[in-house]
Amino acid sequence: MKRLLLVLFLAPMLLPAQEITEQPLIVSRQLFLPAEYYVGDSVELRLTLEGVDPDSLEIPSTLPDVPWIEIRDISIERDSVGSELTIHFTTYMPGTRTLPSIVFGEGKVLEGVKIHASSILDDTNAPFSPARGQLLLPGTSVGLILFGLLIFLGPVLTLLLAGKGRRFFRGIMERHRGRRPARIFYRRLRELEDNFDKIAGRDFYFTMTGILRSYLTQRTGEDFLSATSREFGFLCDRFFDDQALVAALAEMDHISDGVKFGGERVHTDRKRHDLALLKDVASYVERRAEGHRSSNRRKGRGSV
Repeated sequence: MKRLLLVLFLAPMLLPAQEITEQPLIVSRQLFLPAEYYVGDSVELRLTLEGVDPDSLEIPSTLPDVPWIEIRDISIERDSVGSELTIHFTTYMPGTRTLPSIVFGEGKVLEGVKIHASSILDDTNAPFSPARGQLLLPGTSVGLILFGLLIFLGPVLTLLLAGKGRRFFRGIMERHRGRRPARIFYRRLRELEDNFDKIAGRDFYFTMTGILRSYLTQRTGEDFLSATSREFGFLCDRFFDDQALVAALAEMDHISDGVKFGGERVHTDRKRHDLALLKDVASYVERRAEGHRSSNRRKGRGSV
């Protein structure tokens, strides 16, 4: 009798503990907006989970907290083939890294997603340059030469950095910084045109609208990137004086939503028309920005 009681007491301890098995979420398609991004850029990542019911997923109450990336928010939408996860993040390290694991409910884990942040630095594996010989011999003569150059160049630098010289160099710097969004916009648009025949309609409009919204956000300071279709129309109407251009943008945005979320198909001529529309928008914005810069320069000269 004692042996029977001992067996009944120890039996639960000998049974293997039931563990909750993790089920990694399989990503069938991923899209970055913009397609190429740099350290510090705001990025939208869209992941398609084929065959996964969005009602079975839960948005985590706490997001991963790691020093090299900031994940701001996550949303879950129903897709034509399953679920679509939208993750907004900013990375602070260049190169290819793995997104931190994110749990979307019991046992459902998103892991192994690779992200790549470009760097403005040259990442080629160039060999080290050989050691150079000594340029200047130490001694009193070197000190005297440097002292003479300082006496000669001091007044010249003062004149250049004061008054008209300072305004001239400042104008060059402002124009260079002001044209950077346009350079990035046209470079990304050329890449899209080069791959025009290789990209499906849905991915084409995702990429094209991402390029446009990112450019308008940088140029105007308004949040075009995360605006809804209705908010996008309001922002365009407030920023653009050309009502024909506003109407064309609204039409393109409506067609884009139909292709991206409704599975509609568009003719090749329509896609080329929308690419040309983006160039017209950029031309309008750059002319307006140049007018503002010219006005500011005239005000600066008048205040002297």
